[in-house]
Amino acid sequence: MMYFPLLALLGSAVAAAPSPNLKQAATDLLDANHILHFLDVVDAFGHISVRNPDNSSQFIMSFAVAPALATSQSLVTYVYLQSISKSSR
Repeated sequence: MMYFPLLALLGSAVAAAPSPNLKQAATDLLDANHILHFLDVVDAFGHISVRNPDNSSQFIMSFAVAPALATSQSLVTYVYLQSISKSSR
C-alpha cells in the first residue's frame, strides 16, 4: 500500500490511507510525468499537477524532482488558498 506525504501549510502533516480515487490520480500523475518527459513536452524544470479527486481545494504534484524522476515518494499535496479581494476586507 502506498502512502503519500502531505504538505501542511499551518500545521502538522496528516497521515491517512488514501482513497482509491486518490491512488488512481497519483498513479495517473506519475504516468503523465514520465510520458510527457519522454515525449519532450516538459523538460527537467517542468511540472505536472492534478486536483485531488476527493478535495477540489487541493492539488498533487511532485516535489523538487524532474518529471522523469517522479516517484510516489516525491508526491505532495498542496492546499489552494483563495486570494482575498479588497472588497472582502
